[in-house]
Order: sequence, then structure tokens, then C-alpha cells
Amino acid sequence: MDIGKKIKHLRESKNISQTELAKSSKLSQAFISSIENDHKRISLNALEKNCIALKIDIVDFFIGDKKSLYLNDDMEKNNPELFNLIIELEKSSPNEIKKLREFLKEINKDRK
Repeated sequence: MDIGKKIKHLRESKNISQTELAKSSKLSQAFISSIENDHKRISLNALEKNCIALKIDIVDFFIGDKKSLYLNDDMEKNNPELFNLIIELEKSSPNEIKKLREFLKEINKDRK
């Protein structure tokens, strides 16, 4: 797992600048840049600060990669709509996912 790239992806998906992340995590912008560009290794303490600033549980930071194991080239070719939906879901907040789940239950309740 490339932790720096994952931090950058999460930061950009939430439209947060490096400067904003640095301020929220109480780390320097230069340090954030070095981590994202794989020039420095990140400590667990600094990673936790980043996760808090990005509003993601540190466990979910690592487990999130396992979700991507379900995404493969076959799925992208055979069911591109589902593939794209999963990509979008990975960007969603827990509250947004909860609302979507409730919506899906509502539209599917008559299909039984």
C-alpha cells in the first residue's frame, strides 16, 4: 500500500488543499507534500493526525484498500455501471452511504 498516494487521493477527493490538511493535522505543508510524494515515511502518530483531519477512521484507512479488491478488470468490462458506483461509494461519507442504503431499500421493497 502506498500510504502517501492514499492520503493524497483522500485529500483531493474531499477538495482539501495540502495547506488545509497541514493546518487541520497540525503538521507542516512541506511534510504533507513529502509524504504524498513518497519522499518521507509517515509515523503512525502523523498518520492518525491526517486521518482525523480527513475525517476517516484509521482502521478504515487501511480496510478501504480491501474494498478495492472487489474491483477488477472483469467487473469494469462486464458491469461498468456497478464498477463506477463502487468507485463513487468509496468517496462517500458514512452518512451519505447510510442515506443511499435507505434509498435503495425503499425502491427495492416491492421486489420481493
